[in-house]
Amino acid sequence: MFRRKLTALGFHSPDTFNVQSIGQLRSLVAWLEDQKIRHYKLEQRGTLRQIEDPGWVQAFHAYLRDLGCPHDPADERAVLDWLLGLAVHLEYSDTPDKFAVDCEQPDSKGPTLVHSNPLDGMDFESTEFRQGVAALAQLLNISPHPDHLVTLQAVCSMVQDKLTPGKKQAGQQGKPYPLKESALGFDSG
Repeated sequence: MFRRKLTALGFHSPDTFNVQSIGQLRSLVAWLEDQKIRHYKLEQRGTLRQIEDPGWVQAFHAYLRDLGCPHDPADERAVLDWLLGLAVHLEYSDTPDKFAVDCEQPDSKGPTLVHSNPLDGMDFESTEFRQGVAALAQLLNISPHPDHLVTLQAVCSMVQDKLTPGKKQAGQQGKPYPLKESALGFDSG
């Protein structure tokens, strides 16, 4: 359960650590304070290093209080997970440049993209573009809008509706209604 964090911190035996072993748990707490967390001064760490001392439990509870641990000291798994998370956080904050370099390396080795779309390099706000849109709208008999992009959308809609192959033209659809054969609904006399 704690193997990944222990490995990340460089613990000497992350695969064989047993959280249910009181001796291993106490040794790990002492190692974390000595090597990673370093909340106490060297002189104050003595009680945590004496893992066989009967007063170790009281020293451990005081240590957790001093660190601001939000968990009950009786819940060893939650406390240990919190201590390991704190140690990983402190390890990263000690050397952030070491970890930032690893994140940046894949970007420099990635392929460069070559854009083949001619519209990618176009400036849609230039005067030439606006004049081109206005000329297209005039050719298609579309009234211009103050926003040239709205006019361009109207031009696109017109082109899609009228000039797309496979669509029937509006004038070619349906049959004419036979007015002479239809009943008028009244007698003309």
